Amino acid sequence: MSVVIISAVPYLGGDEIARQVAEGLAYRLVGGEVLETAAGERGMSPETLARVVHEPLAWRTMKSSDRVICLAAIEATLWDVLVEGKCVCHGLAAHLYIERVSHILRVRVDGPLEQRIAAAMKREGLSEAKARKLVLGLDKQRRRWVKTLYKVDESDPELFDTVIDLQTEEPRAAASRIVDLAKQRRYRPMSYSRKLARDCALTAKVRAEVVAIEPGAQVRAKEGRVHIDVTTVSGGSSKAALLEERARTVAGVTEVEVSAVDDVIARAALSMR
Repeated sequence: MSVVIISAVPYLGGDEIARQVAEGLAYRLVGGEVLETAAGERGMSPETLARVVHEPLAWRTMKSSDRVICLAAIEATLWDVLVEGKCVCHGLAAHLYIERVSHILRVRVDGPLEQRIAAAMKREGLSEAKARKLVLGLDKQRRRWVKTLYKVDESDPELFDTVIDLQTEEPRAAASRIVDLAKQRRYRPMSYSRKLARDCALTAKVRAEVVAIEPGAQVRAKEGRVHIDVTTVSGGSSKAALLEERARTVAGVTEVEVSAVDDVIARAALSMR
């Protein structure tokens, strides 16, 4: 019931490595269908959710609140899959927003720039100069997107359990190594890690419900008990009541506590406009 999350830089064959890992483990391969499911569950456009994940510049043309809502919807739907286990996830930037759980193996696949440029030339039919510009541009956009939304450097090895460099390892050998690693005892789900995964899933589901009311809401769930922290500038008590009401609509929620703190500074700023 372990889970593997694979992150790979563009034009490095990360999708093929993920497929081989899923095949080697006899696990489900999880990708774009999560966006379709999330869109169907929440009445959203699959194309909009895909833009949020796959187009680094899309966030600049969307309202901040809309970005939060979209990402929360994807996270909630993905956690439903991860709780079931036995899956390999690729192409959803899951390593950035899925909390650490001991039976979830996070893998980063990196490789030489020239290899990626050659792949872009072949796949897109570009000259070397144009392919280089494309790859470097995508890298720059991606770094900016990750830094802006998640405040981290995606290349930081601390985000992953292991980093594989295709400069020194063939893709098939890399996939085989990931399979062997996922089978190790330390990535076997235990009762505690399963419970933590369920708590994370419930947290994500509640958050997906309440961010439409308060995009900055911070949610924590443990064994059905949910705590929501929110800073408000107006309508504090009524907004808290609405958040509680919305949270209670999520299956599995038994208790809800909302801590609403009035932001005096923000209130003063609004009064001066």
